[in-house]
Amino acid sequence: MYLSGLFLAAYSIKFGVGTAKCFKSLFQRSNRSADLASWRVDNPNHHFAVMVVLVVMLGLLWALSGALLKEEYNHDSSGAQLWLGCIVAPLGVWIRWFLARLNGRGLGKAGSLKWIPFGTLIANVSAACIMAALSTVKKAVWFHLSPNRTLSPPSACMCYTFQVKFVDYRSC
Repeated sequence: MYLSGLFLAAYSIKFGVGTAKCFKSLFQRSNRSADLASWRVDNPNHHFAVMVVLVVMLGLLWALSGALLKEEYNHDSSGAQLWLGCIVAPLGVWIRWFLARLNGRGLGKAGSLKWIPFGTLIANVSAACIMAALSTVKKAVWFHLSPNRTLSPPSACMCYTFQVKFVDYRSC
């Protein structure tokens, strides 16, 4: 199973590189590289326009995920975890991205211990603490709301989703 995972990962990278090369040659053949120069984000107005478009797209995707979450949650389906995960996963990615700025800076003004990626360390330690807290909450809620242990209450479903999707973004 391990080797098949490695095989799939390697060939997905090869496929991505090959696709990028094909698109590059397609753009060069179509002689649109001069037209693409006007699409550069090289001044604040272009940057603002791109940011507005991306924020609107993110808002629409969040609204769609929220609507689908409400629909799945009303039907007691496990699909609610997926849509709740789609809502909270970007927040975990942004937090890790901001913490990544601490990598390679070291401690203090002298910058000692630059070899330790402190941003990644902070993200992983805080994620482990949050996952432990959410796991405890999930077990407590499950114990009190479902004494026969046959049904998982919706709050335990939400704890699991936050635990997996928000804290550990790589599983999304």
